[in-house]
Amino acid sequence: MIVTPDEYRARLSQALRKAVTDGRRLRDFPPEWIGVLARLVPDVFDRPGFVDWKRDSLIVALHAPSQVGPEFDWEGYSWAVAQYCPERLDPDRYNWKDYSWAVAQYCPERLDPDRYNWKDHSAAVLKYCPDMMDPERISPDVLTKARLSFITHLDGNLADSLLDMSDGSKDRAEDESLGKSKLGEDGEPLPLF
Repeated sequence: MIVTPDEYRARLSQALRKAVTDGRRLRDFPPEWIGVLARLVPDVFDRPGFVDWKRDSLIVALHAPSQVGPEFDWEGYSWAVAQYCPERLDPDRYNWKDYSWAVAQYCPERLDPDRYNWKDHSAAVLKYCPDMMDPERISPDVLTKARLSFITHLDGNLADSLLDMSDGSKDRAEDESLGKSKLGEDGEPLPLF
């Protein structure tokens, strides 16, 4: 007996639906089956108790991104939406305070300058999407470190002279500890962040 693809899908859908009605929950399925569930029987994700959103949100973002919605644990797993399914990112639910960096790194086209946590995550914008940098909002500490690191990378002596000219503090440019902080233990320039 030859089974057509449509018959196979129908039988598989029926078996999956029965497994869910018999009490199986999302975490009872192997990860590779979660995407199949989302495609063949998406309504099972709406069943009470099938998904423990606090525990299973990462699995859903990874394997069943079409199921990311209001019940998703946005507080704890916003970063996973930015990384694995940025098209599902809801700016009103996204945890901008803790996970702004993920938007800058994985989906900078979704970066909302008014909601972005510039104070804590400016470095991510500078590193992953410098074209989105807003000089008025970026953390001054991050900007100063980035400037010094970049200048040091070009020429360590230039960094000293620019520091000397910028604030008139010759002592700062000659400070040995500042000179040591420019290079790592291996003698290479320190990274921007």
